[in-house]
Amino acid sequence: MSTAPLPPSLLDAGETPDAEGAEARLRFESALQEVERLGRELLVATLRGMGVPLHAGARFEAGTVARTLGIGPGRRRLFDALFSVLERQGWLEEIGRDPEAISGSLEAFGRKVREVEPQCVLLKECLASYAEVLTGRIQPTEVLFPGGSMERVSGIYRDHPVAEATNQFTARCVRELCVSFEGGGPIRVLEAGAGTAGTAVSILKELAGVPGVEYVYTDISRSFLQHGRSVFEKGFLFITFRELDVERDPVEQGFPMAHYRVVVASNVLHATRDLGKTPCT
Repeated sequence: MSTAPLPPSLLDAGETPDAEGAEARLRFESALQEVERLGRELLVATLRGMGVPLHAGARFEAGTVARTLGIGPGRRRLFDALFSVLERQGWLEEIGRDPEAISGSLEAFGRKVREVEPQCVLLKECLASYAEVLTGRIQPTEVLFPGGSMERVSGIYRDHPVAEATNQFTARCVRELCVSFEGGGPIRVLEAGAGTAGTAVSILKELAGVPGVEYVYTDISRSFLQHGRSVFEKGFLFITFRELDVERDPVEQGFPMAHYRVVVASNVLHATRDLGKTPCT
């Protein structure tokens, strides 16, 4: 696969953000801290509702609690991660509010600070379903993508200061790399785990005027591929859609070695079962 260093202009671009953008990102990050605080509070209330007698200074063995609550093997990693969140906070302070009151606070904060409203909505809906997810009565995907809709998660990856800055920077990097390859045949770009298209939106806009580009939008989920088609197929004639499992050998899935000039993987490789063994890394 051909590689090229990033142009100096792009390497320097992230070091001096404009004042307005920097201020917006600081506001967003500050708001996220409040969302996280409310989320931890709601997590405690949720676990209490499941029968875990949490209180200030309490200590539990996660395995014992999981067996008592009927947490299946397929949900233990999630359950252990939730306990870890509380453990890092010293099990939090004594909290007496009920889940409905805390959910109301989350909703109100989302309405007040619109940049984090998607995070507030997603957190509220996930925690409301944790008991059913942890005990295996429903699948996590039913909560994240109700009825196959991407609406509940799409705002996490775009339309807020941090995501927009990251996506735009990524898009500019991809564009300058593609421009540097002009005249040397097709410029094939592959995005692995394109998902809800948060990154692809910015990249495709940047590549629209670059001749010779062929963009391959991939994901393991057919639902995500269909979402990508519905968003991009009519507006960008240089895009195609293919299924790709990044945990399997790409060559065995029909993606030849040294075939793509640029490969993009945004918020995807960390989600594999074993990053060290993921072929696409």
